[in-house]
Amino acid sequence: MEVKEPFSRMQSTVIHDASSDSGGEDGATSRVIFYGAFLSRVIHAFLQNLQYASDDLMMLDDDSLMIPYQIGDVFISHSQEETQEMLEAAKESLEQEVKGLEERVAAIQQVLGDLKIQLYAKFGNNINLEADES
Repeated sequence: MEVKEPFSRMQSTVIHDASSDSGGEDGATSRVIFYGAFLSRVIHAFLQNLQYASDDLMMLDDDSLMIPYQIGDVFISHSQEETQEMLEAAKESLEQEVKGLEERVAAIQQVLGDLKIQLYAKFGNNINLEADES
């Protein structure tokens, strides 16, 4: 389904940009976490819009209406039932993408936590690995 594609392209672009950062591996990793969380919020907003569209479709009285549904750059008219099925498929796809992003962010945060423990064990308080909150 085409609905997922723009977010996947944006995610890979963001991650590529973050990993090519000259600020070092820690800076790139923190950017991936930030952008992953940002994309998660964007996808959640898109999911909410899909839910609103689904709710609006359920309120329609006329089952014979053709509903325009955007696939890529084109709107294609489908029956109310087909459109509802396509919205459900798009929601499921995006929910899986959000779940994957959240799992990836959690895994990266776990690795960062483990690395901080190892580095503090080796160098003690001679290093400061805490992120600046400014």
